[in-house]
Amino acid sequence: MGSFNFGDHGLYSPGLGHLRLPASPSNVSGPKIERTKSYDVKVNVRKAKHGIEEALDVMYLTFEPSAVVRGFTIDYAIHASNLPTHITGKLNVIV
Repeated sequence: MGSFNFGDHGLYSPGLGHLRLPASPSNVSGPKIERTKSYDVKVNVRKAKHGIEEALDVMYLTFEPSAVVRGFTIDYAIHASNLPTHITGKLNVIV
């Protein structure tokens, strides 16, 4: 029976070569973007613990070159399993 080496990039066996182990599922989904009158962007965090931060993917906004860019708001909603109703609010973006 051959020896196995667990490295940063998967599993290596002299007889089988390099094998990739499946990545564990992320706690945070990538953004799902849906075009509406504007855009709806949804990100799902499977489990959050009080006082522990979860990093979200960076999102970049681009504007048409001829567009007059001014401040705007982003509506958000948080649906938590331990709250009877969801929380909504607005983020003000200053350009």
